[in-house]
Amino acid sequence: MDHYIYFRQLSDEDKLNMKNELERFGWKIGGEASMAHSPNHIPSESKVSFYILSCPNNKEVQFPEGYFPSNNEKCTLCGLPVSVTYSKTH
Repeated sequence: MDHYIYFRQLSDEDKLNMKNELERFGWKIGGEASMAHSPNHIPSESKVSFYILSCPNNKEVQFPEGYFPSNNEKCTLCGLPVSVTYSKTH
């Protein structure tokens, strides 16, 4: 089962740091995409990017700090949320 991490407006450096941190935690990034998502269709707010992660199928793997469940759906293989939102905490 795939997992999805949604985020908005990160710099290239922040995205690289996020990728490196996820890999240190045992995740494998399978792809990146973006989509329009704004109820008001405001261009600066409308782009949401996301990473597609392969399930680690490992109960020991966790998400790093700053990741919050987007819904209540849990993976049947690892028990973690299928969709999470990343919030940069500085």
